[in-house]
Amino acid sequence: MIRALEVRERLGEIRINVQAVGDAELELWAAHRQARALEEALERKVRIDKVPYRKGLRAIDTELARAGATPRPRRRERRAAAPSPRRRLQA
Repeated sequence: MIRALEVRERLGEIRINVQAVGDAELELWAAHRQARALEEALERKVRIDKVPYRKGLRAIDTELARAGATPRPRRRERRAAAPSPRRRLQA
């Protein structure tokens, strides 16, 4: 199962590090098949590597991070923030 992707550009090459738990060979095979189309679209070489999953890893040098974007709340946090329909009817 794919848990995270880390995409970086360095020296004109796009590197995609795929963080996976367990067997992700099928997903990696499919990604390698599509890499050529991505290379043509971006006009850069694309390299895809599987790396060990590191829980809690966050990319800090991204365009969204520099813009001050906040991550989406997790599903449990969204549920807790929104009142349930039952509670609204009883109120």
